[in-house]
Amino acid sequence: MYIIACKVFYYEIQYVIKKLNINPHIIFLEQFLHDNPEQLTIELQKTIDELELQGVTEIYLCYGLCGRGIAKVRTRKATIIMPKVHDCISLFMGEILEKEKNIFWLTKGWMEYSQLPFLKYKEKRFLEYKKKYGEDNASYLMSLEDTWLSEYQSAKLIYWDHVGELKELEESAKYIAEKANLPYSNIKGNEKFLFDLLAGVFDKRFIKIPPGNYIDINGDGEIIIF
Repeated sequence: MYIIACKVFYYEIQYVIKKLNINPHIIFLEQFLHDNPEQLTIELQKTIDELELQGVTEIYLCYGLCGRGIAKVRTRKATIIMPKVHDCISLFMGEILEKEKNIFWLTKGWMEYSQLPFLKYKEKRFLEYKKKYGEDNASYLMSLEDTWLSEYQSAKLIYWDHVGELKELEESAKYIAEKANLPYSNIKGNEKFLFDLLAGVFDKRFIKIPPGNYIDINGDGEIIIF
């Protein structure tokens, strides 16, 4: 089995493959690619092309549509199997669900590979901006970084049993929520969606993309094969 996954799934995937007693070939792509969906498309296509050159005929993606960063990605000979979801929250929660609006979701991987580094290097970015553009412009650019948080009303940690210690996860989650000035809560996720994907189950939660085809959304917002 060949898997390409966003790095935010690192811990959950390790847990699931151990439970399944399988040893797939996994390629993790960096989370920051989500910041630029076009770059995500480029890197994912490059990775798929490399696997096809090795003769791989079936590729599993641990991604949602991800801001259409997965749209238009296609293979020449391999079949892609992936969740039929717009974003990865369903994979962490264990079922297809409409993403609750205005919630800043947190998981072990999201915090480790995205939110905590973002906060950690905030001062470093300010100094770099200051050196390049002056203090006033640096302050303005830093204020722009915070505008993306304005759409959220709360922060919520999704945790799994056996994937990290809840106490430690909550320390990080509460720290992030505090910095974002958002009320904090948590919710227990479920392994079933990701487990079934890697176990080879295929039903309406998943989509198989034949060689030469790709997925995107139609006028009704539904994910379909083109």
